Amino acid sequence: MERLDALPVSRRLLCEVHAVLLSDVRGRERLPGEVRRSQNWIGSPDNRPETAVFVPPDVDDMERAFDDFERFVHEETSIPPLVKIALVHYQFEMIHPFLDGNGRLGRLLIGFLLVEQQLLPQPLLYLSAYFEQYRSEYYDRLQAVRERGELREWLVFFLTGVADLANDAVGRAERLVDLRENYRQRLSGDRSRAVEVVDLVFQNPVLTTTRIAETLDTTLQSALNHVRRLESASVAPLRQLERAEQERTARLGRVDRGIPAAWRLPRPDATLSARAAFLSELRRDRSRATGPTFAGPADRAARTVARADPEHGSDQRIYA
Repeated sequence: MERLDALPVSRRLLCEVHAVLLSDVRGRERLPGEVRRSQNWIGSPDNRPETAVFVPPDVDDMERAFDDFERFVHEETSIPPLVKIALVHYQFEMIHPFLDGNGRLGRLLIGFLLVEQQLLPQPLLYLSAYFEQYRSEYYDRLQAVRERGELREWLVFFLTGVADLANDAVGRAERLVDLRENYRQRLSGDRSRAVEVVDLVFQNPVLTTTRIAETLDTTLQSALNHVRRLESASVAPLRQLERAEQERTARLGRVDRGIPAAWRLPRPDATLSARAAFLSELRRDRSRATGPTFAGPADRAARTVARADPEHGSDQRIYA
């Protein structure tokens, strides 16, 4: 998003994002960061354009359409911003300027435009979940515009998704604020700086004692004491995790080279009674733990991982 400060939504920006999007993931062999120089198609049972569900414009037409796309994005019009974003998204998906990654980039494009048009300060509204939930209808609506000119139906579908996700985002934000205030109240009257750690958790759900110490300008031991204070005040219920055998799973993309041990995160659906029992066991057996790991329910933004910090000789805990 920082690039939007220096570079508007344009072909150049989309190529830059495309290069990042396809690096080290599916499609990286298909010209990351470059518009296609050959014909592509979608949904062919025998991998031929003649039987494809959708065949984008050929290269020459694609180039001309991409130029029109850029002009339309920056053209001053009386079209309401959200309606224009819906049209831009449709236009991009129909042009399909890259060999791969067009769907992913097209969904990111919506967030870029919401920020550039100053409708949102940050890309807080992602329509990917909505498009995935109504996947068949999403593709049908795009095809219907192209084949039958059903533009109104596409706009209704798109704007309904924006409204639904906006309402959901507001509800989630309100619940997070309520949760933060609840945690603060539990620490009211506390003379330590543990309440500041609560604020840090809500700023970034992944947090280490090293970062706590650096942010609060204190020692690692003090940071660890603040974490223990949160635990004793039942702020973000914690429990020890089982130490898992170190494993390498390329499918999951786990990176464990150089890490002395792998840690298994708890099931998010574990019952409260199970968490309480585990916590009691932890307190009894803590002396046997070489690098205790803690976690809480993800829906309370309280999952915690801890591992031995060989550099400082103390526990470094990671909250997620």
